[in-house]
Amino acid sequence: MRLRPGAVGRAQIAIYRTLDPRHSSRPAEAFRLVHHTLVVVGIASVILATVPQIAESYGAALEAAFHIALAFFLVVYALRIFAMPAAPWAHPRHPLRDRLQWALSFTGLVDLLSSWLVLVAGLLDVGPESAHLAAILWQEGDRAEAYALQQQVLEMRSRLQGEDDPATRAAAVVLEMMERDDGF
Repeated sequence: MRLRPGAVGRAQIAIYRTLDPRHSSRPAEAFRLVHHTLVVVGIASVILATVPQIAESYGAALEAAFHIALAFFLVVYALRIFAMPAAPWAHPRHPLRDRLQWALSFTGLVDLLSSWLVLVAGLLDVGPESAHLAAILWQEGDRAEAYALQQQVLEMRSRLQGEDDPATRAAAVVLEMMERDDGF
């Protein structure tokens, strides 16, 4: 890892080391603990929201827990983009290329798409439970399961709301995006 002068360079190095799973510093271990905890919180909130009695009583809290987890992962994505010039493989004097290289890497695309599914679904009013679960499955690497779930959501919405319904169209857009991914 090459050193950069100034506060920005030191911040990039510190953030890169904290987010890098190969580092065993206290900040890196604390980050992993928070990261793994929020993965569990996100999954648990989605699962519990599917139980009508729990959703009725705790729906708002479950939704808030999921959005806290989502916000965390979006911030981590932004921090990774910011810190990429401090990566050991980074090119001297080409921070934009370093950031783009990571953003277009498999890991970068998975991180972006897993959050993007939920953001698009939220903006276009697709059922949050399906978008949340698809995003979690996508994030955890089970793209085939996420794709199958999104197909089911699209079929169900088409039957219930019709193909012209905005949320049905949004589910179709998400499914089309998933089909274009080479990971399938």
